[in-house]
Amino acid sequence: MVRRVVHQPRRNGIVFVRLDRDLRPAATTPLGGATPHAGPQVEDGRCIPIPGQPDRWRLPATTWIDVDHQGRALFEVDRAFNVRREARIAFGANAATAHLQRGMEKNRQFFHVGDRLHFVYRIRPDHVVCEVDGDRVVNTWKTPTLLPWRYGFASGGTPPVRIGALYWSFFHSYRVFAPARRRYYMGAYAFDAEPPFAVRHVSRTPLLAGTDAHPLALWQHRVVFPAGALFDAATDEWLVTLGVNDCRCAWMKIPHRELQASVA
Repeated sequence: MVRRVVHQPRRNGIVFVRLDRDLRPAATTPLGGATPHAGPQVEDGRCIPIPGQPDRWRLPATTWIDVDHQGRALFEVDRAFNVRREARIAFGANAATAHLQRGMEKNRQFFHVGDRLHFVYRIRPDHVVCEVDGDRVVNTWKTPTLLPWRYGFASGGTPPVRIGALYWSFFHSYRVFAPARRRYYMGAYAFDAEPPFAVRHVSRTPLLAGTDAHPLALWQHRVVFPAGALFDAATDEWLVTLGVNDCRCAWMKIPHRELQASVA
C-alpha cells in the first residue's frame, strides 16, 4: 500500500500494489470511496486484518484539508479495496471530521489484543496505549519509556505485531542536520502484550538512516520511513516495508534473532 500523488489538481490518495512471488510490483488498485474530489487528502496508510473477518481489513490513514491540521481516520476496507466504513476517533487533537481537526495527529498505530482494537498514541517520553470501542476511547494506559533513544523524537511506524509475550514495532525519528533539512532514522521497540503495555526493549542505534548517497536524494530531507511489517514464524524473519526519500518504496528482511540482539 503506497501513497499516490496526482498533480493538477494535486491529490494524495492510496493505492494497493500486488507483489509477485519475488516481491516485485505486479498490479495496482486504488482505494475506493475514500477520496472524493472535494474531500480530504488521504495518505500514510497502514493495514491490519480484522480478527474473524478474512475479507475485511482496518486501514488507519492520515487525512487532511491543510497540512497543519492532519488527523487519523480509520477505514474498514473489503477485499476489493473499497471503503465500507470510516471512523475518526476523537482523542488528543484528533477531531470527528477532517474539517474540524485541531492539530497534527499522524502516528497512531493500531493493533488487536484478542478481538479488541487498540492503538499506540505515543512512544516517548511515556508509552500511551488506548483501547477503542467503535469510535470511542474506552481505556488508556500510560507507562514511562525509560530506555534511551538519542536520534530524535520516536514516532510510530508499523502496526505492532505480537510474538510471544511482546508486541514489536518499527518506528521513525529525525534530526535536523542543516537549516530546514531532516535526516530520518528507523529503530524498533517491543512492549508487553498485556496492560499496561510497558516498553521492554528499544534499539540501541538506528537500523537504517537516510543518506545523501541514495540516487534520489533530490530534496531537503533524507528519509527512511517504516510503514508495514510482517513476521514469518516459519523462517523467524521480518519483512519490513518502508518509504525512501518520499520518492520510492522499498522492503527489507530482518532475522528476528538479529533484531533481538540489536535492542537494549
